[in-house]
Amino acid sequence: MTKPTLQSVGKYEVLEEIGRGGMGTVFLGHDPFTDRDVAIKVAHPDALLDEHSGHRYRKLFFNEAKVTGMLRHPNIVEVYDAGFEEDSWYIVMEHVEGGHTLHQVTRPERLLPLPDLVHIIFTCAKALEYAHRKGVIPRDIKPKNVLLTQTGEI
Repeated sequence: MTKPTLQSVGKYEVLEEIGRGGMGTVFLGHDPFTDRDVAIKVAHPDALLDEHSGHRYRKLFFNEAKVTGMLRHPNIVEVYDAGFEEDSWYIVMEHVEGGHTLHQVTRPERLLPLPDLVHIIFTCAKALEYAHRKGVIPRDIKPKNVLLTQTGEI
Protein backbone atom coordinates (compact mmCIF):
# COMPACT_ATOMS: atom_id res chain seq x y z
CA MET A 1 0.00 0.00 0.00
CA THR A 2 1.24 3.45 -0.81
CA LYS A 3 0.41 6.90 0.40
CA PRO A 4 -2.33 8.43 -1.76
CA THR A 5 -1.62 11.41 -3.95
CA LEU A 6 -5.19 12.61 -3.32
CA GLN A 7 -6.69 13.77 -0.02
CA SER A 8 -10.29 13.45 -1.17
CA VAL A 9 -12.44 12.73 -4.19
CA GLY A 10 -15.89 14.28 -4.13
CA LYS A 11 -17.27 13.79 -0.62
CA TYR A 12 -15.01 10.76 -0.05
CA GLU A 13 -11.87 10.81 2.07
CA VAL A 14 -8.96 8.98 0.41
CA LEU A 15 -7.05 6.76 2.85
CA GLU A 16 -4.54 4.75 0.77
CA GLU A 17 -3.84 3.31 -2.64
CA ILE A 18 -4.86 -0.34 -2.91
CA GLY A 19 -4.40 -1.12 -6.61
CA ARG A 20 -3.63 0.02 -10.13
CA GLY A 21 -5.03 -1.05 -13.45
CA GLY A 22 -5.18 -0.06 -17.06
CA MET A 23 -8.00 2.45 -16.60
CA GLY A 24 -7.30 3.83 -13.15
CA THR A 25 -5.95 3.69 -9.64
CA VAL A 26 -8.06 2.21 -6.84
CA PHE A 27 -7.98 3.80 -3.40
CA LEU A 28 -9.42 2.77 -0.08
CA GLY A 29 -11.73 5.60 0.89
CA HIS A 30 -14.29 6.50 3.48
CA ASP A 31 -17.83 7.75 2.91
CA PRO A 32 -18.64 10.16 5.77
CA PHE A 33 -22.38 10.10 5.00
CA THR A 34 -22.81 6.32 5.35
CA ASP A 35 -19.76 5.92 7.65
CA ARG A 36 -18.39 3.02 5.61
CA ASP A 37 -15.19 2.27 3.78
CA VAL A 38 -15.40 2.23 -0.01
CA ALA A 39 -13.15 1.50 -2.96
CA ILE A 40 -12.66 4.53 -5.21
CA LYS A 41 -11.46 3.95 -8.76
CA VAL A 42 -9.96 7.17 -10.14
CA ALA A 43 -9.34 7.32 -13.89
CA HIS A 44 -5.81 7.99 -15.08
CA PRO A 45 -5.84 11.74 -15.93
CA ASP A 46 -3.39 11.40 -18.84
CA ALA A 47 -5.79 9.13 -20.72
CA LEU A 48 -8.80 11.36 -19.95
CA LEU A 49 -7.13 14.43 -21.36
CA ASP A 50 -5.54 12.79 -24.42
CA GLU A 51 -6.71 14.76 -27.47
CA HIS A 52 -7.05 11.64 -29.65
CA SER A 53 -8.66 9.10 -27.32
CA GLY A 54 -9.76 11.08 -24.25
CA HIS A 55 -13.41 11.28 -25.30
CA ARG A 56 -13.60 7.50 -25.87
CA TYR A 57 -11.79 6.81 -22.61
CA ARG A 58 -14.20 9.02 -20.61
CA LYS A 59 -17.16 7.32 -22.27
CA LEU A 60 -15.79 3.84 -21.45
CA PHE A 61 -15.03 4.85 -17.86
CA PHE A 62 -18.55 6.08 -17.12
CA ASN A 63 -20.13 3.30 -19.12
CA GLU A 64 -18.39 0.89 -16.74
CA ALA A 65 -19.95 2.68 -13.76
CA LYS A 66 -23.42 2.83 -15.30
CA VAL A 67 -23.50 -0.78 -16.46
CA THR A 68 -22.00 -2.23 -13.29
CA GLY A 69 -24.30 -0.05 -11.19
CA MET A 70 -27.29 -1.88 -12.70
CA LEU A 71 -26.12 -5.21 -11.31
CA ARG A 72 -27.18 -6.53 -7.89
CA HIS A 73 -25.60 -9.91 -7.28
CA PRO A 74 -23.76 -11.29 -4.22
CA ASN A 75 -20.69 -12.10 -6.34
CA ILE A 76 -20.44 -8.77 -8.17
CA VAL A 77 -18.95 -5.71 -6.46
CA GLU A 78 -21.66 -3.09 -5.99
CA VAL A 79 -21.23 0.39 -7.46
CA TYR A 80 -22.46 3.16 -5.15
CA ASP A 81 -21.61 6.38 -6.96
CA ALA A 82 -19.68 7.95 -9.83
CA GLY A 83 -18.73 11.48 -10.69
CA PHE A 84 -16.08 13.95 -11.67
CA GLU A 85 -14.60 17.10 -10.28
CA GLU A 86 -11.82 19.10 -11.87
CA ASP A 87 -9.53 16.46 -13.42
CA SER A 88 -10.72 13.54 -11.25
CA TRP A 89 -13.19 11.06 -12.76
CA TYR A 90 -14.15 8.39 -10.25
CA ILE A 91 -16.31 5.37 -9.49
CA VAL A 92 -17.16 4.53 -5.86
CA MET A 93 -17.67 0.84 -5.15
CA GLU A 94 -18.14 -1.65 -2.37
CA HIS A 95 -14.90 -2.30 -0.51
CA VAL A 96 -14.16 -5.99 0.03
CA GLU A 97 -12.39 -6.05 3.41
CA GLY A 98 -9.29 -8.23 3.36
CA GLY A 99 -9.97 -9.33 -0.20
CA HIS A 100 -7.27 -10.19 -2.66
CA THR A 101 -7.31 -10.90 -6.36
CA LEU A 102 -7.00 -14.33 -7.90
CA HIS A 103 -3.82 -13.10 -9.57
CA GLN A 104 -2.02 -13.87 -6.32
CA VAL A 105 -2.86 -17.59 -6.64
CA THR A 106 -1.94 -18.10 -10.30
CA ARG A 107 1.74 -18.88 -9.75
CA PRO A 108 2.77 -22.57 -9.58
CA GLU A 109 3.90 -22.30 -5.95
CA ARG A 110 0.58 -20.75 -4.82
CA LEU A 111 -2.09 -22.64 -6.76
CA LEU A 112 -5.41 -23.38 -5.06
CA PRO A 113 -6.66 -26.89 -4.34
CA LEU A 114 -8.88 -28.29 -7.11
CA PRO A 115 -12.15 -28.22 -5.07
CA ASP A 116 -11.57 -24.51 -4.31
CA LEU A 117 -10.86 -23.82 -7.96
CA VAL A 118 -14.05 -25.59 -9.07
CA HIS A 119 -16.06 -23.51 -6.55
CA ILE A 120 -14.48 -20.28 -7.85
CA ILE A 121 -15.15 -21.15 -11.49
CA PHE A 122 -18.76 -22.13 -10.73
CA THR A 123 -19.36 -18.93 -8.74
CA CYS A 124 -17.83 -16.76 -11.46
CA ALA A 125 -19.96 -18.53 -14.08
CA LYS A 126 -23.13 -17.79 -12.06
CA ALA A 127 -22.20 -14.10 -11.73
CA LEU A 128 -21.35 -13.83 -15.43
CA GLU A 129 -24.59 -15.57 -16.38
CA TYR A 130 -26.53 -13.06 -14.22
CA ALA A 131 -24.74 -10.14 -15.89
CA HIS A 132 -25.41 -11.60 -19.33
CA ARG A 133 -29.15 -11.95 -18.54
CA LYS A 134 -29.11 -8.22 -17.66
CA GLY A 135 -27.55 -7.43 -21.05
CA VAL A 136 -24.07 -6.78 -19.68
CA ILE A 137 -21.07 -8.35 -21.37
CA PRO A 138 -17.99 -7.99 -19.13
CA ARG A 139 -14.92 -7.12 -21.22
CA ASP A 140 -12.13 -7.52 -18.73
CA ILE A 141 -12.46 -10.81 -16.85
CA LYS A 142 -9.03 -11.90 -15.63
CA PRO A 143 -7.45 -13.01 -12.33
CA LYS A 144 -6.51 -9.41 -11.42
CA ASN A 145 -10.20 -8.43 -11.60
CA VAL A 146 -11.66 -11.29 -9.55
CA LEU A 147 -11.65 -10.74 -5.77
CA LEU A 148 -11.53 -13.52 -3.24
CA THR A 149 -12.78 -12.67 0.28
CA GLN A 150 -11.15 -13.83 3.51
CA THR A 151 -13.81 -16.56 3.71
CA GLY A 152 -13.09 -17.82 0.19
CA GLU A 153 -16.07 -16.26 -1.61
CA ILE A 154 -15.93 -14.47 -4.94
